[in-house]
Amino acid sequence: MRARAAYYYHQLSESFWFLPSLIALAAILLSAGTLALDRNPPTLLYEVLPWSEGLDRSNARLIISTVSGSIITAASLVFSLTLVALTLAASQLGPRLLSMFMRDRITQVVLGTFVGTFVFALLILANLGDSSGGLEVPRASIFMALLLTLVSFALLIVFIHHLSSSLNAETVVARLAHNLDLQLSGLLRERDETAEPEGDAKVAWDSSGSVVSTQCGYLQAVDSKALVEIACEQETEILLHWRAGHFVQKGEVIADLRQKPDDFDDVAGRIRACMVFGPQRTDAEDPEYAFRAVVEIALRALSPGINDPYTALTCTDWLGQGLRQILAGRLPDRIRRDDSGKPRLHTNPLTVGGFFDAAFNDLRQSAEGNVPVLIRVAETLARLDEVAKEPEARDAVLHHSNLIARACKRSVAEEEDREDMDDRLKEIGIRLSG
Repeated sequence: MRARAAYYYHQLSESFWFLPSLIALAAILLSAGTLALDRNPPTLLYEVLPWSEGLDRSNARLIISTVSGSIITAASLVFSLTLVALTLAASQLGPRLLSMFMRDRITQVVLGTFVGTFVFALLILANLGDSSGGLEVPRASIFMALLLTLVSFALLIVFIHHLSSSLNAETVVARLAHNLDLQLSGLLRERDETAEPEGDAKVAWDSSGSVVSTQCGYLQAVDSKALVEIACEQETEILLHWRAGHFVQKGEVIADLRQKPDDFDDVAGRIRACMVFGPQRTDAEDPEYAFRAVVEIALRALSPGINDPYTALTCTDWLGQGLRQILAGRLPDRIRRDDSGKPRLHTNPLTVGGFFDAAFNDLRQSAEGNVPVLIRVAETLARLDEVAKEPEARDAVLHHSNLIARACKRSVAEEEDREDMDDRLKEIGIRLSG
């Protein structure tokens, strides 16, 4: 299934072993190529590598042994620094951000380069043999081993710099926002001002055609295209009760069919196969999770143990940018249709109000009494009000503006601060004195 393949690809991208394993495999192939070149060296090789004329087998063995020993030591340093960074990120920014650090391409490339260089050196060393056999002096292989060593230590410097900057809270929030921007770009469609709203598409469903979950966990991916194909084959419609990011209990109804087919058990199994469950939420098909990841950093920053309101202000700014992108586009329709336009799949849709709730509910609750953060949220809402064209969007802005106004009334005693909040909210038509 497409959803399952996409899920596995997402999981592989977050692993420390996949890309390094590919680089190690490339190193094995590279060693085979250089050894083949050394067994039948062209004359040009001696002209390109004149410095290697004085090498003998013992010197070659010493060079390769030195390369392998130094590389494995440096690789241990890289692994240690990576684990320290993961520990700091989990304690300071939140354990749910570990997946972002684990999928970091620079870290994976550095780890893979060190492992690949070590594997390359070992294979060359194994082919040197003793005085009675093996290659005499593998000049191309030694040159490649030295080149890989130089590249590895250059990447070590790049890695240390990257690691130092990546632990900065503002950098982490910006990376999360960038990932959210890419995800929303793939999710949103260009807004069509002439499009008619879908309206209330509730239909009468045959409860006897309910598909029950045989697993429990967070729904991580749904193959909507495959579900539409199943509905077309069975000449029916499917109603999904959950979407990616929801926790589903074992035995809960996950889908209903409008008409129960004769081979219902087989169809139910195919519907279940279109859904991927896991022990945690991921951002693979759950953009709300990306909002909550930014909010989590803000909540930790507002906690008494850290007390870093400026990080919370940064998070608020990026949350506003994500919401502005949503307001400028159009979320996917709740109903998926076949080629003839007939409804086939009714989803549990993402909504503008849901994104606003994910961005501001927890933040507002934790920020009561924190004047700078409350004012920044009010400013963000006022700026979003400028681009809120649809009734749902305007209702979401107005709802959260009222919540912020009431939080300010409860927790802000200073009159000047209340007037400052008034200035932010009056553009939306809300006044604290109202």
